[in-house]
Amino acid sequence: MTLALQAPWAVLPTFLVAQRPFFANDPLYRDETAARTYHDGYAVSGEVSYRPIDPIYTGGAGNLGVLFRLDYQVAPQFDVSAILDAFGGLQSQSMRLAWIAVKYQWRQEDTDMAVRVAFEPRPAVGGGVGFRQTDVGFFYSRVLSASVETKIAFGLRHVRTGFQDNLLNSGYGVKEMRGFEAHLVLGYNLIFDPAKSHISLSLGYEGGRYDVTDRQLPPSAPGPGITNEFAGHVLWIQTGLHWHRPTYQLVPFISVPLVVKQNGEGPVQGKGPRFVNVGFRVTLR
Repeated sequence: MTLALQAPWAVLPTFLVAQRPFFANDPLYRDETAARTYHDGYAVSGEVSYRPIDPIYTGGAGNLGVLFRLDYQVAPQFDVSAILDAFGGLQSQSMRLAWIAVKYQWRQEDTDMAVRVAFEPRPAVGGGVGFRQTDVGFFYSRVLSASVETKIAFGLRHVRTGFQDNLLNSGYGVKEMRGFEAHLVLGYNLIFDPAKSHISLSLGYEGGRYDVTDRQLPPSAPGPGITNEFAGHVLWIQTGLHWHRPTYQLVPFISVPLVVKQNGEGPVQGKGPRFVNVGFRVTLR
């Protein structure tokens, strides 16, 4: 069994979503692997993380987040996972089910591969069939030597999400986001003991393009709203120490944005050490 403490970048307060639809340092991809990391049929994990300032958000103080994840082995090559998270979970946000995922994995000699489909278990905003977010990812890892392993993760996400705000004396406001995201992680693990403890070093890319519709809706007469285009991306450098032992894992990690681009609502906030993400994971297994 696994018990850990991890940062939730899939749940944002509405004032952050108002600035941009995609979520920097997404909980999917960053720590996902092609090979299964548990051997008892299930794992329960979690993480605590702190992000001082979002790199493309127009203001705000630091935020502490928590995340819990349940992985269950349905068959030798199939896993089902559920992710519960709360951005600012130790301050105001309550925990909620953010993602459900199914992964198929296989191995060929010294290479592990996997395909994972994940979805946010809420109906798409604006009606129609589907979920608010649907993500398809591919994962690859290969042992290059006794001390070096390479890893690749990439995927696409379809987004049909939004939120509603009550407005004083004027009904309520709605912001709807429809579009696509791309995610990519390229990295290496430097293994330094027989338990496969390692130092990870990777580059992570995440970005998206959306049509963002803003509406102020009187209760009796909804209007068509105004639609604008949003596009942006972040390139991260990420590293962590993965200390593995038979009954536990300790994983401190850090991520720093190197490149930040945005076209759409609000100015780009910046990049560099001021916007670093730090966290610590404890795993009991």
